[in-house]
Formats: sequence, structure tokens, C-alpha cells
Amino acid sequence: MYLRMLKRDLKDKKALNTVLFVLMIMASIFMGTGLIILYTNIFGLKDTYKKCNTADLGYLMRRDISDETANDKRMDEILKTLPNVEGVVKSEVVFVKDDRLEFEHYDPLDNDWVSWQDFAVGKVPDTYNRPLDGNYEYFTVDDGYVAIAQHVANLTKSEVGDYLRITTDYGNKYEFIISDIYTNPSSEGLDMIYLSDHDGDIILSECPSRRDLYEVKISGVDGDYYEVLSKVATAPLANYEEVNINLFASKMMDQTNDGMISTIVSIILIGVAIFMVLMILVTINFSLRSTIKQEEKEIGIMKAIGVYSFSYRTLFAVKYIAFAIVGGLIGLPFAAVFSHMLIGRFVFHTIPPKTGTRVILLVAALLFTLFFIVGFTLLSLRRMNKISVMDAIHGENRGERFGKLSGLFLHKKKRISIPLFLALSDILKKVKRYIYLIIAYVCGACMILSVIMIKDSICSKDYFMKYWQQGQMDFEAIPEVGYLDKLANKAGNYKAGIELINKNFKEHGIPAEIEYCAAQGAAYYIDGQERTCYLMFDLKDASEVVLVKGNSPMLRNEIAIPYRLAMDNGLNIGDSITIKYEKYNMNHVTTSKVTEDFVITGFFEGFGLQLPKMLLSSQIDNVVPNYGYHEFSYKLNCDPKDYDRYYKMMDDLYTDDEIRFIRSEDVEEYEMGSYIALLNAMLLIVSIVVVIVVTMLTCMYETIFIDEEVADLALLKSMGFERKTVRSWHRLRMVILSIASGLASVLIMVTLIKSLLERAIVSFIRTYTFDVPVRGVHFVVVPLLIVALVTIVVIPALKPMDKIQIWRVNNE
Repeated sequence: MYLRMLKRDLKDKKALNTVLFVLMIMASIFMGTGLIILYTNIFGLKDTYKKCNTADLGYLMRRDISDETANDKRMDEILKTLPNVEGVVKSEVVFVKDDRLEFEHYDPLDNDWVSWQDFAVGKVPDTYNRPLDGNYEYFTVDDGYVAIAQHVANLTKSEVGDYLRITTDYGNKYEFIISDIYTNPSSEGLDMIYLSDHDGDIILSECPSRRDLYEVKISGVDGDYYEVLSKVATAPLANYEEVNINLFASKMMDQTNDGMISTIVSIILIGVAIFMVLMILVTINFSLRSTIKQEEKEIGIMKAIGVYSFSYRTLFAVKYIAFAIVGGLIGLPFAAVFSHMLIGRFVFHTIPPKTGTRVILLVAALLFTLFFIVGFTLLSLRRMNKISVMDAIHGENRGERFGKLSGLFLHKKKRISIPLFLALSDILKKVKRYIYLIIAYVCGACMILSVIMIKDSICSKDYFMKYWQQGQMDFEAIPEVGYLDKLANKAGNYKAGIELINKNFKEHGIPAEIEYCAAQGAAYYIDGQERTCYLMFDLKDASEVVLVKGNSPMLRNEIAIPYRLAMDNGLNIGDSITIKYEKYNMNHVTTSKVTEDFVITGFFEGFGLQLPKMLLSSQIDNVVPNYGYHEFSYKLNCDPKDYDRYYKMMDDLYTDDEIRFIRSEDVEEYEMGSYIALLNAMLLIVSIVVVIVVTMLTCMYETIFIDEEVADLALLKSMGFERKTVRSWHRLRMVILSIASGLASVLIMVTLIKSLLERAIVSFIRTYTFDVPVRGVHFVVVPLLIVALVTIVVIPALKPMDKIQIWRVNNE
């Protein structure tokens, strides 16, 4: 009986069945893919830490040439302040910058990532932070070869077999072939380039500036791991600024940009899957309602003769259960392939689940989807309980199709057309009939807008300025290191070299200015405990730093601090904070440490896991820039319509071997190109899914509407209404529903979804606040595109109307 029922249903409703089957396959694909990536980000990362034997902290110390044991003594002092030290491993590495590395396919103009990244060259470790090869196994490097990290290979477009050239302190250049692209979570803190023992000895021997790397394993950390580590690990550094110690945490993969993006991708995919499941439930509900209405006489008769059981009711659900099982089984292999592609492309330094675990996750995704579909289907069958024997005799429609609607009378509304009147009366009288279609349109628009809002939040200049403490970015200048060194030597220092560029701009009538900010590693005191901080100073105007509360420091004894640091420690504007920093003495040659109190005037945002930044006033002087200078802003002080003219003048002023310039519109792409590409891919996937779902649901609903309203359509034709009028009724009804859905989606996005996204991002990047931007153009364009899609799709869906004849009135 079940098979006979299924066969008949498949034959009678081909379009509806096709829509359902495709939706169930797609839901299975996205649910399985999202679960695998989410599992990889959570549990796979833990497995990676375990297999790599990842240390908790790394201290990189400049070697004291006069006393080789000095670092060991300092490390002993540091270890005394750390809780539950399990072990320490020491090794030698060479710290190198981008000017001493040459990747075969890397062009700094495409991405400036390498220019600000620090690398360390060393030997393959065998205790802590052990790297894994492409098969996630331990490996060694042969002479003449080199191993680089996954994210480095991705950003430099490097593959196994490409070359990497390394220049030593002596100026000798060595070429190596990439043999392994490794997995190692600690590389997010310190990018290691691994050589063989023999090659490593050669590089180390030609680099007197080598450093000691101490990798520390800690066990039994109580409380929030990240907060405890950030507070405890940085505290002892304040006593060793002169040693130039670099600290990094190794177990922070989930807190990096790559980790955040991969988590966002998995959530988006699961969100798409949930959206698909919801659309399936909407379709099932509407389909079952239509089927039950068509079969109400048969159902009433069965009740009258006493044949009405759970088994009988499940006859109406067998198709949906079969579709869910078959569609899920078809989608699972595609989910396995799709997840493998995404993990290989965007999830770095994490061991993906093994085949057995993937199968379990895929089956779990299938069962999860199946559970909701079967459960919802059985709940929808309760509609059959309302059918009585009288319904079997008289039918459900025992009144007029169009009744009185309060406040809306066709004879009183001279300017309202008949199709519009019919559409409005239909919607307003039977809103419940269209509620699931409205939900489908709302969810589709919200899915697209959510991805757009995430992209706008983290891939924008506003994000740079607010969370990276970056200034105005009307352009970006990329000086070649060799050329910049020449300018620094000519002017006396790095900052003066930049001023030569600004002077050259001015002499050639270009209103451009590159502004740099100085930095120092210092210490601050809270509750008597000394901790390390990062002082920002020597800005021409400290007010250019974006604050979220209060005012910029103007006087010499004023300071601005991170909002989260202030809230976590009960600090308010007007309170004082003690800072110990290094300043020049009266002779401007020697330096000394001073401890002073500063008044807090404002708060700016910052990532909770980074070394806290403190912003000093532009009035303070004699502060030692022991962390050097970094670019702060790139200003083009002119009307934006003149930008192109000055860009050309800047290009003509310097060759590509000296300085290359990035246009304002390309800055975001230059800084975060890989993330933008990924989020664009997610946006494309979500958009395609929404278009497919909206198209199929619109066609399906319109087909069912026509089938249910055959008598009404035939009646209108018999009364002499034109074909155009009759079709306009249905078309306007769908357009009005899509417009209402668009307005609802905008309201939901700017209230509920915006709030949820902001809370999620605050929790992840550990800021105190986060503002998800609402770009008006997106909230107009996306709903309008949904409306346009519905308007276009419904036109061919109205074609079955032409086959309805007048005599159908009597038949119905």
C-alpha cells in the first residue's frame, strides 16, 4: 500500500516532488559540510594540539653575545612567575624579515602580508610544537629542502617544488626547494621555516644575530585560559625590555583571523542548511495541506466506516520520509567532497576528522535533518483530525470565496484595480495561508544580508581604524625595503626617511602625507601587579585614533586605554593608571626608566588577547621608540574627485622598484584579500541557494494556488474578465507578499540579527563592543532583488491558468 501511494503521488505532483527532492539533497550537503568544518574547528584543533605536543608559550630572546648563559638566567626568573610549568625546551633560530626571503610566486603588490610578518629559521623540533606534513605525520627535512607553514604557502602562492631563497646576515643567498607544507598551530604565533640540521647549522653560523627560542608547556591553568595566559605570561617581560623579548602564545588558533573566518564559514554553511530544512518544512506543510484538502472526502468516509488509524495517516507522509532518506544519501558524498575542498583551502593548522569520524558526522547530519522532517510531517498530519463526516459530504468550502472585508470595498475605491483588490482581500483575509511563504522570503533575504553584514564588519577601513588603531587610509604606500633603507641612511633614521617622502610629495604639489606612530614596550600597574603594555606615541594628532568613549589625550599626563581592559579592571574615565616607561635623559642619548601616573581620558577598542595598547598625548616627548615606528595613516588632502590625478602623479614620482601605491578603493582588498575572497564565495553560495529556493517555492506555491482556485478562476472568466486581469490578480498577490517579506527581513536584520552578530563577534575577538554596520544600499537592493525574482518567476508559473475552462465551475 505504501509503495502504491508513493507511486501515485510521484506521478500526480511532479513539480512539487522535484522541488522537495532537490531541497532535501541541498540540505544534506550543507548540513554535512557545516558539521564537518565546525567539528574540525573545535575538536580537530584539540587533536592537533595533542599530536603536535603544542607548547603554551614561546619566548624569543636576543642572544647576549658577551654572556651566553644570560638568557637562561632570565628565563629562570620568568619561569618562577608562571604557574604549573611542565617543561621547557630551548633552541636556536634566526629572526628574518621579508627583505631576506624570496618566494618564487610572491608579489608584495598583491598582498603585503609578508612585509609585516616575522619569520624564524631553524631546525625541525622533536619535543614541543612538532610540525606535521601533508598526511599529518611527523617529518624530517633533507639537505637542500625547506618546509613552510600552510598559511604562508597560501598567501605566497607557494607549492611543493617551488624555491625559497634565504639571505643570511653575511649577505649570502641560499636557495632551497619546498618539500613540505606543514601543519603546526604554533606557527600562528611564530612563523617557522624549517631546514635540515646541516643547512640549519650553515644559516645559523652566518647569522650572529640569532636568538634563543624557549618553548614552555604549562598544565592545570585555572579559570579562563586566554585571560590567565595573557595576564601571567606578559607580567615578567616588563623587567626585560632591554633584552628585546618576543612573546607568543601557541594555542590561539581559534582566536586568530584565520580561525575566526573558518568558524564563520562553518556557521554560515550550517545556517544555510537550517534555512534549507526550514524551507523543506514549509513546503511539506503546504503540500500536506493541499493533499488533505483534496482528499477530505475520502478521509471523512474512512472515518465514517472506522478505518482511521496512525498507519492510515502515515500513508500521506511516506513520500516525504522517502525523499528525506534518499535525498540525504545522495547529498552525503557531495558533502564529503565539498568539506574536503573547503578545509584544504581555508582551514589551516588543524587536523581534519578521519574518514570514520566524517562518516559519523555525515550520518548525524542526515539523522538530524530526517528527525525534523519526519517530526514536522507527523505534526502536520494533525490537520486530518479536524475533518468530519459532514466535511466529506459538503466539502470544506461551504461559503463564498470572497467575503466582506472591513474597510476595503471595491465599489467605494474608484482608484483601486480589480486585480489589486482581489490580491489584497486574499492576503488580508487569509494571512495564515501565506505565512510560510513569507517566512521563506524573509529567511532568504536575511541569509544574504547576514553574510554581507559579516563581510562589511571585518573587511573594511572602519574595522582597521577602530580595532587596529589605524588612521586615515586614502591610499597605501609600499616602499621596497632596500629603497627605504637608503632613505633611512640618508636622513639618519627610519622616521626621517619617511619625512623625505612627504617632502618630495610637497615639492611636487601632491597633497599626500604618510604619518607614522612610534611604539614602546612598557609596563602598567593594576592592583599592584606589573603587566606589559604597548605604548603608542609621537602622533601629530592623537585625536585621529578612533575612540568609543571619552576624549583623546591632549595634555602630557593624559592617556587613552582599551575599553575591555578598563571594564575588566573597573577603570573609568578620570581615573589614574601607573605606567613605567623608558625616556631619554637630558642629553638625549642615554635613557632611564620612569614611573608616572596618567589620567585616563578615553577608551578605544582592541582585541582582548593582544598586548594592550595605550595611547599617549601628542604633547609628550622624549619617549624612547624601542619598538620602532609603524605606519599610521596615508592622507590625501584634496577633494576625492581629484584622487586619480594625484595617484598618477605619485606613480610618476616613484618607480615600482622604489615605492608602489595602492589606491583607496583597493586598500581593503590589499589588506584582507584572502578573507574577502572567501566571504565573497560564501555570499555567492548563499545567493545561489536563495535564488534556487525562492524560484522553486514561488513556482510550487503558485501551482498549488491555481489548483485550489480553479473554480474562482473559471468564475472570473465566465463573468467576462480579461486574461490579463485574472493573471494580474495572482501576480500582484505574490509581489505584495514579497514586498511585505522584504520589509520584514530588513526589520529583523537591523534589530535581532544585528544584535546577535555583534554579541557573537564580541565574544570571539574579546572586545568590549562591536558595531555591525548597516549599509542602507544593501538593505534596499537585496529585498528589491527578491521582489524582482518573484515577479519574473511567477509569470511562467501562471501559464496553467490558460487551460482552465468555464465549465470547471460546475465540476468544482
